[in-house]
Amino acid sequence: MDEVFSKLLEEYGIKLNVVNEYGTSRQCSICNANHENGRVKRGLYVCETTGVEINADLNAARNIAKKAGYKTPTPKKILSYIITTNGIKPITPKEGATTKTPKIKPAHQSGKGS
Repeated sequence: MDEVFSKLLEEYGIKLNVVNEYGTSRQCSICNANHENGRVKRGLYVCETTGVEINADLNAARNIAKKAGYKTPTPKKILSYIITTNGIKPITPKEGATTKTPKIKPAHQSGKGS
């Protein structure tokens, strides 16, 4: 790796982990088994052992994080994802929230039609 880049990362306190991503798309981040047919369609990974469905890119990212030595706790049921500048973030329901789509009340328009 470029020495200037290494010094820059060190200056800002950023730790770099170089990880070989080979096999991270086939490996299940939940049960750690390799499932050749786990990626059932673009964007969806289904564990053949547990039946857990997870975003395929999130599954691979969790496996890369494990290879780098990070803990990756098993996620609660993930209902949706939000795209952020840092990638994909799972949205999980808060305590007491439901999975139903909230109804949006129309804005009150005062002064019209008087």
